Amino acid sequence: MAGDGFVAHDAMGLEITEQVDWLTAEEALDETGLAFFAEPWLLELPSGESVRVRFTEAGPHGI
Repeated sequence: MAGDGFVAHDAMGLEITEQVDWLTAEEALDETGLAFFAEPWLLELPSGESVRVRFTEAGPHGI
Protein backbone atom coordinates (compact mmCIF):
# COMPACT_ATOMS: atom_id res chain seq x y z
CA MET A 1 0.00 0.00 0.00
CA ALA A 2 1.25 3.46 -0.86
CA GLY A 3 -0.58 6.40 0.66
CA ASP A 4 -4.25 6.02 -0.18
CA GLY A 5 -3.68 3.49 -2.95
CA PHE A 6 -1.76 0.40 -3.97
CA VAL A 7 1.24 -0.22 -6.21
CA ALA A 8 1.20 -3.69 -7.79
CA HIS A 9 4.52 -5.54 -8.20
CA ASP A 10 5.23 -8.56 -10.37
CA ALA A 11 6.95 -11.74 -9.18
CA MET A 12 10.34 -10.12 -9.84
CA GLY A 13 9.46 -7.17 -7.60
CA LEU A 14 9.09 -4.70 -10.46
CA GLU A 15 6.31 -2.14 -10.26
CA ILE A 16 3.57 -2.89 -12.80
CA THR A 17 1.25 -0.04 -11.81
CA GLU A 18 1.51 3.41 -10.39
CA GLN A 19 -0.52 4.14 -7.25
CA VAL A 20 -4.01 2.82 -8.05
CA ASP A 21 -7.10 1.52 -6.29
CA TRP A 22 -7.32 -2.09 -5.06
CA LEU A 23 -9.38 -3.38 -8.01
CA THR A 24 -7.03 -1.90 -10.62
CA ALA A 25 -4.01 -3.40 -8.82
CA GLU A 26 -5.70 -6.82 -8.69
CA GLU A 27 -6.56 -6.65 -12.40
CA ALA A 28 -2.95 -5.76 -13.27
CA LEU A 29 -1.68 -8.74 -11.27
CA ASP A 30 -4.20 -11.06 -12.96
CA GLU A 31 -3.14 -9.82 -16.42
CA THR A 32 0.58 -10.15 -15.68
CA GLY A 33 0.52 -13.59 -14.08
CA LEU A 34 3.65 -15.65 -14.63
CA ALA A 35 3.47 -15.62 -18.42
CA PHE A 36 6.27 -13.05 -18.64
CA PHE A 37 8.68 -15.76 -17.39
CA ALA A 38 8.11 -17.62 -20.67
CA GLU A 39 9.46 -14.74 -22.77
CA PRO A 40 13.13 -14.55 -23.78
CA TRP A 41 15.21 -12.30 -21.52
CA LEU A 42 18.60 -10.65 -21.96
CA LEU A 43 21.28 -11.42 -19.40
CA GLU A 44 24.05 -8.82 -19.32
CA LEU A 45 27.37 -10.46 -18.54
CA PRO A 46 30.15 -8.66 -16.61
CA SER A 47 31.97 -8.27 -19.94
CA GLY A 48 29.06 -6.16 -21.22
CA GLU A 49 27.91 -8.86 -23.65
CA SER A 50 24.16 -9.61 -23.68
CA VAL A 51 22.96 -13.20 -23.98
CA ARG A 52 19.40 -14.38 -24.63
CA VAL A 53 18.17 -16.64 -21.83
CA ARG A 54 14.95 -18.34 -20.72
CA PHE A 55 13.93 -19.09 -17.17
CA THR A 56 13.68 -22.82 -16.54
CA GLU A 57 13.05 -22.77 -12.80
CA ALA A 58 11.84 -20.22 -10.26
CA GLY A 59 11.41 -20.51 -6.51
CA PRO A 60 11.44 -18.47 -3.33
CA HIS A 61 15.26 -18.42 -3.27
CA GLY A 62 15.86 -17.30 -6.84
CA ILE A 63 15.46 -17.92 -10.51
